[in-house]
Amino acid sequence: ALCALCTALMGQQVVQRFCPRLPSWLVFAGGLLLGAAVLPQYVARAAHHLLPIGELTSAWDLMSEVVGKEKLSNMSMELLLITVNIQVPLGYAGIEFLRREQERKNSILHVGEGRLSANQFVRFALVFIFGIALPYLMQRTIMEGVNGYAFGIFARDLQNCLRIDSLFPSDQVLLSAVGESNHTVASYAESFDTVVAQSYSIIERNLFSIPKIALLPGMLWRKPWLVISVLPISIALDAGKSQLIGMLSQRIEDYRQEIQELVDKRQRVEQHDTKNEELIRRGMVGSLTKKHWSDLAWKISDLDLRSGALSSVRSFIEWLYWQDFMIPGFECALGFLLEVGHITNVDVFLYIRVIEDSINLLLTRSRLQAELASMETHMKRVNELQESLSKVHARGRAQCQLDPSGKELRFSGVEYWRGADLRVKLSELALPTGR
Repeated sequence: ALCALCTALMGQQVVQRFCPRLPSWLVFAGGLLLGAAVLPQYVARAAHHLLPIGELTSAWDLMSEVVGKEKLSNMSMELLLITVNIQVPLGYAGIEFLRREQERKNSILHVGEGRLSANQFVRFALVFIFGIALPYLMQRTIMEGVNGYAFGIFARDLQNCLRIDSLFPSDQVLLSAVGESNHTVASYAESFDTVVAQSYSIIERNLFSIPKIALLPGMLWRKPWLVISVLPISIALDAGKSQLIGMLSQRIEDYRQEIQELVDKRQRVEQHDTKNEELIRRGMVGSLTKKHWSDLAWKISDLDLRSGALSSVRSFIEWLYWQDFMIPGFECALGFLLEVGHITNVDVFLYIRVIEDSINLLLTRSRLQAELASMETHMKRVNELQESLSKVHARGRAQCQLDPSGKELRFSGVEYWRGADLRVKLSELALPTGR
């Protein structure tokens, strides 16, 4: 229905501009039919391409595997209701705040033009601070705190499911799945928390933007050709930027993955060497231990510096792209809206945010290249833990049988290992009584 209505409205405006003799009702009806028949399938494909639907689905599947689908659905629905009832009203309150903020900024220009005295501007600014900014600040701070607390409870419960329920299911102990890996329980829990937090952040920020995005149809009605031209150009510019940012982000995530493995390894080494300090001292291997620690420190430092340098380059590119390309383009679009009287000077900053949030929604995947690459890395790590847990859970358990007439303790097909180096296998072992 939305696709059909948008097509009808845009078609009506364009046809009236170039072919005013055609009946408006005929153009509108044709647009409805065309939009209902053709656009939905293309919109669905574009949504999967532009929005991180696949990543969010993968994150949901991962959380369902850890927590359980039914339990996760109930917890997520409760959190979603809280978030919607907080973020959407805050978004509406933010619209009026942006208008009043722009009005205050315009007033300082009136002082320079002589239309307003400095004392009048001071009074106007004080009214803005205590009558608008302070109440909005208090309202948003309190409600964001409530929302953050609700998400904190949600994230804590999910982490407990990973730390406790996954490693100790049904009176079993599956800690060997962690002991045989290159990571610690804390590392896996941190990765899982990152996946949960980043997935929720994507949804939360778009819910806050919904009230401003709802102003876009008005722009579409007054200047359809303007919206049609601004969005494709923005998408084309983002496509080129995303390729470069994507390559940098992937390289940065590779460095971070390697850094995390080395940090976990260093933690294990430090714990082992600290515990066996007396053996190291008596064995006169302090210099060897020092060299081992030094090598690990230099490797981690080198990778960290490379990752930091690439992160700085990525941030600089994104900042220049936004300040020197996107903002001037938005201002050109607002110039036409001011010309036709659709907005006033008070609405300039608000409609910059309208265009910005609309493009952010359409280009969520490309704008969040770094976050999505990081989330994918953390999902791989948690998936590794889930695979290890499945393998450990599938192993056979020792079967004990009592033979009243037997005179020995017999072990058959016993295998034991610790880490990657120590492995003991006993095909057959008999221990007679009395020994």
